[in-house]
Amino acid sequence: MVVQGVATGSESGSSNAPDHVIPDGQGGALATWFEVPNPELPVSQPIMVTHLSPTGGGTYSLPLLYAPQLVLGENGVAFAAEPVEMVGVGGHGQKVVSFDMNSGLVLWTYEAQQYQPQLAPTNVLYVLAATSDNGLAVLDGQSLVQLDSQGVPVTVGSILATGPPTYSWSQQW
Repeated sequence: MVVQGVATGSESGSSNAPDHVIPDGQGGALATWFEVPNPELPVSQPIMVTHLSPTGGGTYSLPLLYAPQLVLGENGVAFAAEPVEMVGVGGHGQKVVSFDMNSGLVLWTYEAQQYQPQLAPTNVLYVLAATSDNGLAVLDGQSLVQLDSQGVPVTVGSILATGPPTYSWSQQW
């Protein structure tokens, strides 16, 4: 779900802009947003996350500039991914972080293969799904990678260089 809205702020200060929102599995939500010094400039500060819950909440930053892929794990863990579009805007490369959604503590970070523009869209990091062991399945370039609960990667297969996997209407790869 993407939150649509207008950036807020003042002409001399910074602007805040809403981003993505997902349910937290506990009756609340995780919402990402970002702050920029000037609305005409690209995002230049870490993405912010606000956890809204029936028992309170909190706001913290993640070591990403933008996080359009936000996925809920288990036991208070969530995952956020920085896309390839941020590499040229001050991003350090495509990466995924696992974090505690209550405190913002980063549990692990996975950095993708070196991005090569001539291979796009086949050399891009995509989050596929959270796994039952509180890990994550990702497509890293042409490799299907399973990240365990500690962020340790294991390549489980590869795909043809035709882009990210998709589901058919009959729910098959």
